Amino acid sequence: MLDPIQNHALRLCLGAYRTSPASSLCVEANEPPLYFRRKKLSLQYCLKLSCNYNNPAYATVFNSKFHSVFERKPTQLLPLAVRVSGDLQAVGFKKSDVITSSISTTPPWLLTFFIFLICFFCIIYTVTMANKLYHYMTNRVNDPKHSS
Repeated sequence: MLDPIQNHALRLCLGAYRTSPASSLCVEANEPPLYFRRKKLSLQYCLKLSCNYNNPAYATVFNSKFHSVFERKPTQLLPLAVRVSGDLQAVGFKKSDVITSSISTTPPWLLTFFIFLICFFCIIYTVTMANKLYHYMTNRVNDPKHSS
């Protein structure tokens, strides 16, 4: 659906004739064809999805039971799990190699305590101690013992 629009836009931008092949237009404009972008985005989504077992879409993509159903219907639009399975195998993806991640249930704006490690002083401060840090720094700078 978007391919003719991209081809038309490339023809307008490049000043090419209507009979110019779309692949030549993409090369001339240094733009990848849309099917490469769709494939890249779907693989990126699946790889991101593979890190989170709790995502509702995880079971649909990685434990799909519909491969045989869609193999018998080649004209029907394939679901994402069937479309990317061959590509994931081609890049050497293994579920056992994935490190899982979890998303915190607490929104970040409700967190009250942050710890910052200031390596050049080797001291751990909290956000609420910002004033103490300021006074420590100003006293250290103004103290003749600590000047170099």
